Amino acid sequence: MLEHLNASSDAKSIRDTAIIRALYGMGLRRVELISLDLCDLDLAEARMAILGKAGWRRREHFDPTKNP
Repeated sequence: MLEHLNASSDAKSIRDTAIIRALYGMGLRRVELISLDLCDLDLAEARMAILGKAGWRRREHFDPTKNP
């Protein structure tokens, strides 16, 4: 599925690829993914602030160059 998405460079394919990488590669829950905002993303350090269960906030590292 990712090969098909990576073959396209339109905005929807890029978004879908990022969603799949976050869910699969980082182990995010659907609710955690939905609650993300741009301010939770730190591109300089390649980290995301994720609001988890019971209001716990954690910081997860991500590799933007790696496929899951």
